[in-house]
Amino acid sequence: MKIVWMTWKDMGHPQAGGAELVNEELAKRLILEGHQVKFLVGGWHNCKEEEERDGYQIVRLGSRYTVYLKAFFYFQRNLKDWPDLVIDECNTIPFFAKFYVSCKTVFMIQQLARQVWFYQLPFPFSLIGYFLEPFYLRLFRDQKTFTFAESTKQDLLELGFKEDLIRIISETFTINPVEKIEEIQKPDNPTILFFSALREMKRPDHVIKAFEHAKPRLKNLKLIVGGDGFGRYAARVKRMIANSPYSDDIQFLGSIRDEKLKCKIMQSAHYICCTSVREGWGIIVSEAGSQGTPAIVYDIHGLRDAVENGLAGIIVKKNSPESMAESIISAFQDHQQYGNIQFKAHKLACSVNISRTYDIFFNFLK
Repeated sequence: MKIVWMTWKDMGHPQAGGAELVNEELAKRLILEGHQVKFLVGGWHNCKEEEERDGYQIVRLGSRYTVYLKAFFYFQRNLKDWPDLVIDECNTIPFFAKFYVSCKTVFMIQQLARQVWFYQLPFPFSLIGYFLEPFYLRLFRDQKTFTFAESTKQDLLELGFKEDLIRIISETFTINPVEKIEEIQKPDNPTILFFSALREMKRPDHVIKAFEHAKPRLKNLKLIVGGDGFGRYAARVKRMIANSPYSDDIQFLGSIRDEKLKCKIMQSAHYICCTSVREGWGIIVSEAGSQGTPAIVYDIHGLRDAVENGLAGIIVKKNSPESMAESIISAFQDHQQYGNIQFKAHKLACSVNISRTYDIFFNFLK
């Protein structure tokens, strides 16, 4: 089978994340079974225009915002009669491939953007995107559709998608889960972790504020911040850390690429805190859970799925730094609860299996 996969970025992109990891892990397995895969993705400054990795090809076209139009023209010029299947992946905006390709198409969506529009684009484009999204997504109601969480599936059903045409596939990660969580040595001081890109939609500033609210009642509380970013928002988060009255108890690590170090950092916290506006699936929650570190999360799509609606983690009562601070304080006061949540988080993380994901994915493609 010859597959063209249209998505907005690949694992080589400076802002690549969990979605790109899943895509390319699935592509690797398609290649191993004798299929051909070409990715059409957005590029960045000074990137390679074409690259082959693990047997699949990557063609980078334009930027985050121009890739959709450039993919249309590239496909018409170079790939019109080549593929048996096109995967149209929607990360905020779809490629609308069903309207210009002659072969079969499959729709893939991480999550509806909804509030994310107001974090990703300036006004009035954010408002336009927010109101247009339900209308253009309804154009894909007749498509076979992949998504990553029950929350997103319910959103799609409300838009008129057919339940028998939707498949949920799990996200994945490449780090190895610890075998025995009881052997992990947690620090003596209560420690929370933020581990993600310093992007506005991830809201690391909420975790810092929650830490500052909780600190007076948990005198020994520590915060570790892993991740980096670009632009004014990332600079503002770094200033918040530097100017915090508790800056001595905040450890800023910057970007972490080494997987062994990443695992060590996750193991060194009691909880990971996640405050995103919206997620397809909180893959960082699963990664941390695999290292014996449960999560305290905002009650949003993707994150509530990643903690099994509060069974394998803690969901705050209100999506605010103050409410998260209360959850942090309660979590450290209830020592008996910790072992139970830690066990369930680890068990759920270990069930995230790329082989099972691929089986569901490929059988649905067939």
